[in-house]
Amino acid sequence: MNYQFFILLFTQFIVGISDNALILVVIALLQEQTYPAWWVPILKAVFTVSFVLFAPVVGHVADIRPKRRVMQGATVLKIGACTLLLLGAHPFLCLLLAGLGAAIYSPAKYGLATEMVELNHLVKANAWLEVSTVLASIFGFLLGGLLVSESLRQSKWAQWFSVVLEDSGSLYLSILTLILMLTLASVLTRFLPETGFKKIQQTDHFSEHLKEFLRSLRLFWSDPLGRISLCVTTLFWGIGSTMQLLVLVWTQERLGFTLSQASYFQVTGALGMVVGAMLAAAFIKVKDAIKLTKLGFMIGLMMMAMSLVQGVWSASFLMVVIGLVCALLIVPFNALLQHRGKKIVFTGQSIAVQNFCENSSVLLISLFYSVLLAFGVSLNFLMLLFGLLILVAIFLIIYFCRNLKT
Repeated sequence: MNYQFFILLFTQFIVGISDNALILVVIALLQEQTYPAWWVPILKAVFTVSFVLFAPVVGHVADIRPKRRVMQGATVLKIGACTLLLLGAHPFLCLLLAGLGAAIYSPAKYGLATEMVELNHLVKANAWLEVSTVLASIFGFLLGGLLVSESLRQSKWAQWFSVVLEDSGSLYLSILTLILMLTLASVLTRFLPETGFKKIQQTDHFSEHLKEFLRSLRLFWSDPLGRISLCVTTLFWGIGSTMQLLVLVWTQERLGFTLSQASYFQVTGALGMVVGAMLAAAFIKVKDAIKLTKLGFMIGLMMMAMSLVQGVWSASFLMVVIGLVCALLIVPFNALLQHRGKKIVFTGQSIAVQNFCENSSVLLISLFYSVLLAFGVSLNFLMLLFGLLILVAIFLIIYFCRNLKT
């Protein structure tokens, strides 16, 4: 792997930090504006809806244009979203635009990584990407916790911005910080190689893109290895994203944390994922992915055990172990999925299919979680419910794919 791959890692690392911190800033804005708690999961749905709606187009865009230019354009969209937030636009509108930027960015990023790395290094490259993504999540939580903390929101700089913008909001300095980070990422993207001309653009009609996307989706689900990979990654992407929000609320309710402190607690699970991704890179090959499916049972049981936890240290330990086992499962399946995708369709289109499936799961489970919160379902019951869902899903995946070999 050459130095340009590590530029890609660092660039997406900065973008990932800003994405995670932005979610926390918007949650703080909703709390500042006294929105009810069940609105928070809808944030995730708003951010991910673009991955579902524009999936037929974004993969095609990543395949017909230089991927670094696509990544740069997506970063500019995110800068625009933060700027609108700074100017007082509704948080949901800003998250919708930021989500569109993320939907465009992802196929270009993973497609570029796949084109830059040979097959025998693909698990290692995925592990690096996973570590970079998880570290971005860690630092995003830490930065987000700082940006929504009372000490920063009541600082002289924050008050000065409120006066300049003639508004009583306390998060303008936080939003400006995100804009500066995304600007840096946009500049760094210029140092990536120009790839992505493998496919000739034949039409600009959405209907044609939709037909091509549906064909790619059908090819993925008809391929045995592609199907099991999509099942596993879709399940854990949806559950994991919703559990992130659930743990954020759970720590405030069960452990008495503030939003800022709860964001720091999220780091424990992310640290476990870093260790797990490093172990996967060192010891696991693409051909071993199917054998690891049973790890899903362990994840489901540990998630259910979270409902019994009372103390900070026991909760932190369990979060670390859950993160570690999740990474051991997800990293090889991501590599297998990308390897199969490269053989079935073009790289950008394969990532778009993956994003469509995974973010459809995020969208549905987030909305389901929001409805349960609106009806007053307890957080402990939700922990048990999501853990049980994982156990049932993994059992069905293993049963229907029991004769499958990598």
